[in-house]
Amino acid sequence: GNMIAPYLRRLDAAMASGECPRVVFVAAHSAPFDPMLGNQRAAEYLPGFDDRAFDAHQRFFIEELPAWAESELGVATDPSLRGVFGCSDGGGHALMVARLHGRRFGHVFAYSTGMPPDLREQWTDEQKKEFDQLYLSDRSVEYLKALRLYSTFELGEDEDPFVSGMMHDIGKVALVHCYPGLYTTFVRTLEQSNWTLTMKESEEQTSGVDHVQVGGILARNWQLAQYLQNVIHKHHTPDKSDSLARLICLSSFMASAFYSYPAKAKTPLKQAVEPMVDNLDNGRIGFDPNDLDATEHIEAMLPKGFLRSIGVSLDQILQLSSVLGADVRKQLEGVRGSMKD
Repeated sequence: GNMIAPYLRRLDAAMASGECPRVVFVAAHSAPFDPMLGNQRAAEYLPGFDDRAFDAHQRFFIEELPAWAESELGVATDPSLRGVFGCSDGGGHALMVARLHGRRFGHVFAYSTGMPPDLREQWTDEQKKEFDQLYLSDRSVEYLKALRLYSTFELGEDEDPFVSGMMHDIGKVALVHCYPGLYTTFVRTLEQSNWTLTMKESEEQTSGVDHVQVGGILARNWQLAQYLQNVIHKHHTPDKSDSLARLICLSSFMASAFYSYPAKAKTPLKQAVEPMVDNLDNGRIGFDPNDLDATEHIEAMLPKGFLRSIGVSLDQILQLSSVLGADVRKQLEGVRGSMKD
């Protein structure tokens, strides 16, 4: 229910124009994709992960929700006039409902399912563990729990951190593709500054405009969701009340620690974190908090007082970045390998 509004607006328009017969959509909100608890949707939608959660959701979806829809919305009880739908994990759920309760629904619409539902039941305990923890190592999970960052950023039901993460730098894409050769100029400016400038500062000095300004214009003209417009335009200077923009701000900072932009950059942030990634087993920190110059350059990549406002120190974030960086690199190698296969 929390992700279907854009589709329903189009469906409403089609019904109003007579292109589509009148239908009733009953869409329940999905469980969150929690970075600590794992994919709670899969636990509710498919057997084999959490039997108690699955059984409870089946009772809700098969018994309580239809009864409410019949009473409150007057939907038909004839199975031939009913269908179950979903995409991604929801697509697997739609197929599972059709398989277990085919007499209740005459139609099934399943989109972009990751794998057949019965295949998930054959996963080993290790595969389930990897899936539940988003492929994070035990070390990463321990760091995240210790810092309690998952409770710091309370997001709205319609705010999508995945889409926000993918879209927040759309202004960079526009600058690079619309003005060939501009990227090379940005990098040259960064090199001349001995990597002490941020990419945003390099853009401003070189072209008089930066990627958040360009991205903000695109987001507004494309009429993207307001929360996404805020993220694109304010992810480097988020409002204190905008948890999602603050989350993307921190994520962007941490990503820069282990995947710099450009790759050859020798920023103080990258130089602080790389030794930590390479020496995780012997506990080397790789960052001297007393190095005031390095500390100043690194902290300048975040809004003033940002880390203090979320209750963590720079050293803690750098350590977390190093641990997550090792996991991300491992996952990226797997993705690249699968593409070659």
